[in-house]
Order: sequence, then structure tokens, then C-alpha cells
Amino acid sequence: MNPRPGRRTIVRAIFLLVTAVVASSATASVDPATIARNIESRALDHEGALFVEQLVLDLEIGHLILHGLLVPAGAVSGRRFEWGFTGEGRLTIRPTDRVESQQIRAFTGRDALDVSFENAVLFVGDPSRIASPPGATAPPSADSAAWSRPSELFGQWNRAVRAVLGADRFLFRAALDDPTFDESLALWAVTEQIGELFYRIDPSEREQISLGRLAWLSPPKSAARKSIASTKTWVSHARRTPDGERVYGAQKLEPVHYTLDVRISPEQRTLEGTARLLVRAVRHAKVATLTLHPTLEVVRITDGSEMSLSGRRSGSYIDVALTAGLEAGEQMELVVSYRGYGFDDTGTKYYRLSSTTHWYPHAGTDDLATYDITLRWPAGLDLLASGRLEDSGEQNQQRWQRRSMQIPCSAVSFEVGHFDIITARHGNRDLTLAFNRIGRGVDEPTRQEVLVVLKSAFTFYVQNFGAYPLDHLTVVTVARDFSQGLLGFMTLSHLVTFRPLDTMQQAFDHASNKTAQERRIETVAHELAHQWWGNKVGWHSYRDQWLSEALANFSAVLFARRLWPNTPVFLARHAQTWKTSLRSPTETGRPVASLGPVVLGTRLLENHDASAYSAVVYDKGSIVFSTLAHRIGERALLGMLRSIADDPSHQVITTSEFVEALERLSGVGLQGFADRFIFDAGVPQVFYSYEIERDGGERWVIRGQVQQVSGADTIYGLERESGCPWRIRRRRPASVEQRNWKLMVPFQAVVAGGNRVESSSWGSLKKGLGGTLTLDQRVTPYEIRLPREPIELWLDQRGEILADFICHTRVPKRTARALARVLASEGQQAEAQALLTRALASRMRRSGLESDGAFEERRRAADASIQLELARIAIANGHEDAARQALKQVDKLVRRPEPAIAFEQAILESRLDLVRDDARGAFSRLSEWLDPRSKRWMTGPTWDVSLAELSTEASLALALAARETGHDDMLEFALREARGRGADVWAFAHQ
Repeated sequence: MNPRPGRRTIVRAIFLLVTAVVASSATASVDPATIARNIESRALDHEGALFVEQLVLDLEIGHLILHGLLVPAGAVSGRRFEWGFTGEGRLTIRPTDRVESQQIRAFTGRDALDVSFENAVLFVGDPSRIASPPGATAPPSADSAAWSRPSELFGQWNRAVRAVLGADRFLFRAALDDPTFDESLALWAVTEQIGELFYRIDPSEREQISLGRLAWLSPPKSAARKSIASTKTWVSHARRTPDGERVYGAQKLEPVHYTLDVRISPEQRTLEGTARLLVRAVRHAKVATLTLHPTLEVVRITDGSEMSLSGRRSGSYIDVALTAGLEAGEQMELVVSYRGYGFDDTGTKYYRLSSTTHWYPHAGTDDLATYDITLRWPAGLDLLASGRLEDSGEQNQQRWQRRSMQIPCSAVSFEVGHFDIITARHGNRDLTLAFNRIGRGVDEPTRQEVLVVLKSAFTFYVQNFGAYPLDHLTVVTVARDFSQGLLGFMTLSHLVTFRPLDTMQQAFDHASNKTAQERRIETVAHELAHQWWGNKVGWHSYRDQWLSEALANFSAVLFARRLWPNTPVFLARHAQTWKTSLRSPTETGRPVASLGPVVLGTRLLENHDASAYSAVVYDKGSIVFSTLAHRIGERALLGMLRSIADDPSHQVITTSEFVEALERLSGVGLQGFADRFIFDAGVPQVFYSYEIERDGGERWVIRGQVQQVSGADTIYGLERESGCPWRIRRRRPASVEQRNWKLMVPFQAVVAGGNRVESSSWGSLKKGLGGTLTLDQRVTPYEIRLPREPIELWLDQRGEILADFICHTRVPKRTARALARVLASEGQQAEAQALLTRALASRMRRSGLESDGAFEERRRAADASIQLELARIAIANGHEDAARQALKQVDKLVRRPEPAIAFEQAILESRLDLVRDDARGAFSRLSEWLDPRSKRWMTGPTWDVSLAELSTEASLALALAARETGHDDMLEFALREARGRGADVWAFAHQ
């Protein structure tokens, strides 16, 4: 893990007024402290209200249209920035970015947002855009109902919503005549379709435009709305020039050097310190923005001449008004005195920083600077920290250290407590290892193992990625559930080296000691790899953070596989891990891989959870590089990575710059690869078949065909044409171009007499003759000639390629249905139907220990599943008789169907009921399964169709039936379930 400070901090509704003393003739005409007080104590001014007709605001990727009553809030610095609205509002958004189009489709089922609302609050940084709109008139006579709703909403906005959206910072800076914030905008609208919606333009963010949903952790009650909200960012978008070029935002000041002097009191959980920030203006600046953990309070801010500066705080953000503006290239010093709680309340003698990086104020977007650090703490405790130790001492029961970091880095940190400390040398660098005395501490064999792994990994990384930038490294085990790799300072979670106290747990751990050891080795190697990936080569924004974590994971696997005697089994176990994590269902049943691509980064955390972030960024990201290694060669890839890591100009890098660098170094066009594996969600599928025959002589030949399918999610929805009834439709986004299909896939041909099996806890590997298949189009025929008789063919047995490989020859019926579902959702209904018909006549393989009865039951279930898909295709094409015939065949094949087949059968029968206007029959069938109290349909995965897809289809059918039969509660339930699975019910729900 390699977090960087202050990137997309969720702003809490905490308002703290920073010291406001301005004593200079150069002070702005309006006192910032007065502005700060004014922001907190305003209400709507009904006397300034306007009635507007079709006021249109250009939102760069859409439009906001208002028709109704606009009521301004009280002026700040003589201008009106905020307005309450009631009437008819409409927001239309269409992202032009491919990833963002995927995201809005995932949340709404549509490629664009078009939502109406009646009530909203609006902040506009340039009041002239709304103060005197064309055609505006005086409002009609006061109607208490018309006036009350804007006032109620503005009260909630003023108390909490403005801070959550960051609009309080917009207001403060715009009121100080910061010209950048003339472009700022924030909208909070209450909609029937999606609840509380926000749209924001923040010029200081790298991606200035964002759209999403606001959700409160507890429902607002009374006027004292103090709940903390969470934001779900559906769209994040950079501004563009008229010719389409991206224009990114950034802070106006970047730090050059930090001087920190901090007194630490772990027993009281407090910090008290002074931070001197030497900052440089990137462009003209009137306001400096700092970030600091919310539990730490700012006491005073001054400039280098001890002149007090005023400002305003909102959550983690502190906006400081500069007494005189800085021009681009000019520098100044900001001095921040602060104090507060810096440690979590663990209830133990183990001290844990509340934030490993935000225990001191930060500035800037890239935030790369050098450091001088002085730390003071009670004698009797040990302290380990970033930087080279320059001096130390002890006085009056207090210990102190002065440290320095002369290479620009994004953060420094420390750990304090009771440690067992060992030191060592490796080459020309000093190693310090500190093991926290948690529980029974860390035993000597584990300590030595960590040291040995650290030295070995150091040697491996220096050989492959170039020189380590420092002559020292400190590694500390900590009472925390994550590990971290800052420049020269690594922390390892105690869970990695934990030694259980009870004998039963010890026995269990002994049985799984190999797994624990493997995890420990990979964790140490992963965090050490961050010295190159995340520090030596940094990442530019949250979209590029995956490079740091994925390359650290990839590097750790490359290192660790050399330590184990059986590399194929090691890699196959890893494959089982990444496949399981990406296939794991979310609460709505959708696979984690479908939630977004690797470049979505921390938005996966914001919109979903830690497991989604870890699966996509770490696991999928790592296998992206494994797939790339096969594409251009592992040795060649390592050479390119070394070139990038050794290039001093690449202090921070974007994903696009990284891909371009690899293209330049390799001479291979990789944009197609990036489109498919980096910028697309999901995991591609590869269907393959083969036949074995003699070539007429002593040699043998394997002939077959491989068909590649993108990892795009199937989207369900309700639609109808004019005058026609509603119908359920499914579709997949158009496949990426043919240039994106090229893959280099390892194969294993199992030969007669050489069918030895390597077993492990995850399964088995079959040995044989290996090689590589080049797949360069969506459908690729292939031919493999061998000197010995082959009996089986396997593609990617070790799981080194980011794809699911499905063999039609081994499981013909299941494979045919899976591929037919893809073809049908892409509009190739005839091809899907033909494939399924052929599959009914195909033969299945019997497993070695399977009885005749069990085999026959499995064959019948497989044929029944194919008939269900044929029925679905027939319903979609309006062939009701064919659908009924297929469903009758299901009854003949399986008298007592397993729950998954019975569920799917009920769904399709209900869809036929709806076709013949029997909504009551459909409702009766489906309500037996879709009971919101028991959720009977959540019975587990189906044979070859995801439960999410079946549940989505069932929810849509239930919605149709419930509306026709007047069951409003079930209608609401069905629509909620369908929306949660990304179905498009927009038009149906709001007709």
C-alpha cells in the first residue's frame, strides 16, 4: 500500500475558523475573517427573488435548465453566489470520456444522464451568469408553499451540504476575488429518480468536473442536521479545449521544503507542532490551500515575517488568504502551529497514528518536497521515522531526533512504541528493523526471515529496476491492518508477523505455515517494491495510483516465485486468488470485476468497498502486467521498467505517459492492449476448441479455433416502441476494435504417457509439451504440430493471462450456452440459436468416478439449461410458440429441477404470461421467488448463468407484473433491486 496525502479527501462537516488577524496595508479590501463569519450566518433573501423561464447554464459536459423561482442567499463580499430553486429543473450530462461513460452506465443503465427535479440549491462562482438572466421577472405573489421549500433546503445546505461538496471553499475563495474560482459551480438537487444528486466544477481539482449521488449515514432530522454524508462519484471529468484536448486543474502552490518540529505525547494521544512550508507559486495565487487531519486543530498561521494570516477551515481543508499575491515562480514561507489528537484510541499501550501521512499540514497537487524533521517524545519509548538521522539526544525525560530527507518525496511518517530493534548492512545501505512487542512479539526465526527476504528482494530489485535512491531503510511492524511503503520507511502490519497466543490457533497456524510464510514474503517484497514504484516513480492522480500497487504486486510475484521449488504451482495458486477476487459477487450479485477498470483507483473505495479496490487495483492490475510480459517478453518488459525507473524526469507519471513510454521503448503499439485491459472493466473470456489427428506421418496435429469476447457487462432494461407494450431487453456495449484482440497465450499439450499431475491445495497441473499461441483477431484458427501423441490441450494453465479460458471440447454444452448469451446480447440472435441447437446434439465427457445415474442427471440438466436459453431468445424475437416448446422440453428433461433451473424457468414462464396479458399469473409466479422478506431467489450461483443476471431479469419482469396488478410495494421493491444491478428502468419508472 502506498497512499499519498490529500488527494480526494472526503470533506467532513467540521467548521473551524483559523486565526484572523490582518495588519497590513496590502490586505484585501474585504477582511477574510469577516467573510468566514458571513458564510456561516446567512439565509435566503426573498426580496431579491427572480422568476426565470428556461435559464440554461452550460456545464461543459451537459446543461442545467431552470424554469421557476430563484431565491438568492445573502451577499458575501457584496455579491450573491448561492441560490435556492423551486420549479422545473433538468440536468443532462453526457460524458465524452470512455471510462466515465462506462461508469454512468453502471449506475444508471444508460450512456447519459437526463434527470428532472423540483428543488435545488446552486452555487455559481461568477454571479453574472445568474444574477440578471434574460427574461427574468419579479416572482409571483408570495405563496408560503413555494417559498418554504427553498428556505428549508438552503438551511440544510448552509449547515452541512455545502461543506460536503466543498462549495464552502468555493464561496470563501470566490469572495476573496480569486479569479480561478469564477469558474466554480456546485449543484445539489433532490430528485425522484436517484435521490440527492450533486454536480460540481472545482478548478483546483485535477479533474474539475464531478457528478454523483449524496448519501447520508443517518437520515437528517430537525434543523440541526449534523449527519456525515458520503459521496458516490459517478462521473469525474477533466475540462477540455474546443478541439477536445484535456485541460487539468491543480493547486496554485507547490511545496519546496517542509521543516517540522513536533512534540509527541502518545499516552494522551496528542501531537503539538510547528510546520514551516516553503512554497512556490505555479501560477498567480491569492489563496493557499493546506490539508490536515480533521482531529488536529490549527492554532495559528503566519508568513515568514511572523505576520498572521487569516483563513477558513472545512474538514481537512484549510484555505489561507495571502496578504499579497504570489506570481508564478515566487516563493514564500507559511508557518502553521497546530495541535490535537493524532493517535487512535486503541485502549492499549500500542500507539497508532490516526493518519500515517496527514499528521502535519500538506500543500500542493504533486506535493513533492524535501524535509527537515525534529521529533520529541517521552523517554522510555522507542521511535522510528523517515529520513536520515542527523542528531539525537535526551533532556528532562524527553528524547529527540533530527532527521532529514533530501530527495523530494510525497510524505514522511514515524512510529512510536516498544520495539525490538535489529540493525544490519546490505551492500552500501543501513537496514533498521523494528518489531513491535504486540502480544508475544515476533519470534527470532520470523525476524531473521524478514531480514533475509528484505536483503534478497533488495538485490533482485536493484538488478531489475536500478539503484535504490537512499543509503538507508527502516522497516517497522505496527498494530495496523495495512502495510505501507514510504520512501526509506516501510511499515508491516502486525497481521503479517502475528504469533497466536492459544495452542489451538498455534496448531492451525502450523498446519498453514507455508501459506502464512508465502504471504509474509510477498508483503515484504510488495512494500519494498514501492521504493521504486510509488516513490522513485510516483503517480500523478488517483487514476494512476494503480501503477504503483500493480507494479509492486507484479514485482513481488516475480521475486517470490524464485524462492519456491515449483513455479507452475506457485503461479497457479496466484491465479486462483485473482480469479476468485474478481469473480466475487457484490451485494447486488454483480462480479467485482465489472465495477470498473484499474484506472478508477480510489473511486472503487468511495463507491463500493475495500475488497473491490483491492481486487481491481492490486489483483487485476498485477495480472495486467503479467499479460503484458507475455505480449512483449518478460525480459524486455523488465528492461523497459528499469529505463522508466532510472529516468529522473519521471518523478510522477500518468497511465497514458507510462503506456507511451513502453510503446517508445518496445516499438510495439500498445494502445489496443491498454484499451482492453487498462481502460475496460471486467475480465475477457476466451472460448476455444480443438481436434487431434495424425498429420499423415509420425507427427500429430491439434487444430482448433479460439474466440475472444470482451469483459463488458450485460446491461438489462425495460424499453418499448410507440404503441407497444414494455419488454425486457439485454445488450452488451459494442466490442472494442479488432486491433484490441491480440494476445500471446501459453498452452500445454498433454501427451500420451506423460500425463503426470502436479497437485496442490488449489487443484492440479497437467504436464506436457508447451508453447505460445498468438491470438490476433476475435476469431483465430490455429494449428499446433507435435512429435508425440497429444490427448488434451490447455490454454494458460498457470493463470498468467487476464482472461477466463473456457474449453468447448471439454464442456461443450456449458460453453455453448455461455457464448450464446454473449452473442444474443450483442444482437447476433440467429448465431446464438444455431450454436445452442448444435450443442444439444453434442456429447459430454464423463468424469472418472461418476456413476451412470449421476452422469445422466448432469447431461439432462445441461440440456435443460440450453433449452432455457433457446426459450429466452425466442421470447426476445416474438416467437412465443417456440419459447413454449423449449420450456416443455425443460419439463421433460428435469422432473425435479435444482433451484437455479426452477428459478430461471419461472422467470421465462412469467415473461410469456406478460406477453399474453396475464399479469396476475406472472406476478403469482415471481412473487413466490422474489419475496423481499425472504429473498428466496438468493439460492446460490446457477449452473452457467450469473445469479445477478437472473435476479435482474426477474426483478424487471416483477416490476412489469406489479404495475399491471397494482402492487405498488412490490413495484417499488422490484425497481430498487433492478436499479441496484445496473438495469435501465429510467423511462419505465418515470413515465
